[in-house]
Amino acid sequence: VLFSSCLVMLFTLPLYSNAQTTPLINSTLNGQIIDSLTKQGIPGVTVKIIGTTHSVQTNSDGRFDFVTGQKFPYTLEILHVAYEKKKVVVDGSPIVIRLKEITAQLNDVVIVGYGTQQRKDLIGSVSKIDPSGTKNIPEAGFDSQLQGKAAGVQINSNTGVPGSDIFIRVRGATSINATNDPLYIIDGVWVNNSSLQNIAQERGTSPLADINPSDIESIEILKDATATAIYGSRGANGVVLVTTKRGNYGQKTKIDFNASEGLGWSPKDRVWKTTTGEQHATLVNEYSRNMNKPEPFRAASEIVNGVAGRGLPSAQPTYDRMSYLNRTASLRNYDLSIQGGSDKTRFYIGGGYTDQESIWKPMSFDRASLKLNLDHKLNSKISVGTSNTIARSHRDQARPANGANGTLLQASLNIPTYLPIFDANGT
Repeated sequence: VLFSSCLVMLFTLPLYSNAQTTPLINSTLNGQIIDSLTKQGIPGVTVKIIGTTHSVQTNSDGRFDFVTGQKFPYTLEILHVAYEKKKVVVDGSPIVIRLKEITAQLNDVVIVGYGTQQRKDLIGSVSKIDPSGTKNIPEAGFDSQLQGKAAGVQINSNTGVPGSDIFIRVRGATSINATNDPLYIIDGVWVNNSSLQNIAQERGTSPLADINPSDIESIEILKDATATAIYGSRGANGVVLVTTKRGNYGQKTKIDFNASEGLGWSPKDRVWKTTTGEQHATLVNEYSRNMNKPEPFRAASEIVNGVAGRGLPSAQPTYDRMSYLNRTASLRNYDLSIQGGSDKTRFYIGGGYTDQESIWKPMSFDRASLKLNLDHKLNSKISVGTSNTIARSHRDQARPANGANGTLLQASLNIPTYLPIFDANGT
């Protein structure tokens, strides 16, 4: 009987396994991706079902086949580097999808070190960023607004403190001892991006935060040796070209005003929870008992080794330093600009004020700036112009949460909660 049972199991297990591995097929989709103008099939197009991991690529004729467990209808996402992204809802097979070619990027005018070129004629590696898509990001400086906007460029905020320095690597680390920061050129003039502070801190400030992002017309990042050759060794780490607004000839006077205000805070469930004064004192007494030492938190009338008690744990007050450190930060930004021009003269005047508080006291950053760009044509070949910027920035800096010299976070977490935050004189 035992031998017969074993034979039955041996024969039934493969059948059971085969039933489990049979794929579930609810729909089959056949289609073709074609160019909207030429009507020719487009090879290498990625076709993906939104909400799933199912994706295929078109063949040389632009055709694709989908065998999936998804039921009609579902939404397809069509992706190709040279065509506009498209989403299509399909409810049956076959299907023909038309894509429009992206031509605007090839006609973009890109500024390089030796002039301007159209992107289609450019042989170097250059990333162009439109400031209109970044200027409303609530960051103090334009360098921190570039995070995630340029391919191949690594941009990180070191501390998150408003006005602090930014970690930028265009071509990776090229030196052990020297700086790896890119070269910054604003309206053709080299700008120092090194911190000018003379106080001891683990992180510096960013002088680039003194520039109002609303005054910027375009940003180009030169990434390879061909694009940066004109700058020599100073461009070895890449070059960031910034062009500010200058108005247009023959333009009617235009006035723009932008104002924004916001609040920033840390969610309560993300703030570290600390012990109360009573809990902390109880833990200290427990430690002292384990070490065979007198309990320091006992009745004040009890004298041990000439030292009076600090009072019972239940009598200890609680000073919540984390609640004092955290706050609801205010974010304010106001920008006013006037630009225009005649047949021979163009101008741009911009003024701005930014005030950003950190969610940790007392750190903050505020900036007031005034920008004037003026150009005049003497004749068809000669023109003169001036670019002027006046800015006043104020930074209230502190060591937030890193470094060996003590920080706000360490002071808020490590100091016993039964000790007062301030001395008797208020410091």
